[in-house]
Amino acid sequence: GVDYSLFYLRRERDARRAGRSESAALEAAAATSGRAVLISGFTVMIAMAGMLQAGALAIIPTDTVYGVAAHPSRPEAVARLFAIKGRADDKPIALLVAEAADARACGAEWSALADTLAQRFWPGALTIVLPRKPAYRTPADGGGATIGVRVPQDAALREMAIDLGAVQRELCADLP
Repeated sequence: GVDYSLFYLRRERDARRAGRSESAALEAAAATSGRAVLISGFTVMIAMAGMLQAGALAIIPTDTVYGVAAHPSRPEAVARLFAIKGRADDKPIALLVAEAADARACGAEWSALADTLAQRFWPGALTIVLPRKPAYRTPADGGGATIGVRVPQDAALREMAIDLGAVQRELCADLP
């Protein structure tokens, strides 16, 4: 069958950007598709993206475990994530991105091996750890010399990374 969830997610996101309420977005999606609209995990992901942009933390399902997530450009949120997890300040947090092109642009020294791994294993559970470009800094990098990036299998997580927007289009999560 067809997965209408992405359609509804995009409709809801577009409606929110246009200033309409979620219920109006759901009604519009139902009217356009002629199908009943079910509230799904995608609706939850839209809410989480808004929370992350506002500096909140969120629990998200990753490919392997549930993780605590923070937006990487929100230093106060990343600091709370480190504190809650009891994580050392110098231990970087992996970045979840929507697609391989985003990973190449996220501040890592991208290599031919990284391309091969990304083509073979993404989207999926593989976090690729690469040298961090010296000019690239985010509170989530822990001041380290490497950066870990992953394109998750879950389409809702990839859509959430897109919804977080801006130039980076990334989400940092406390991945194992």
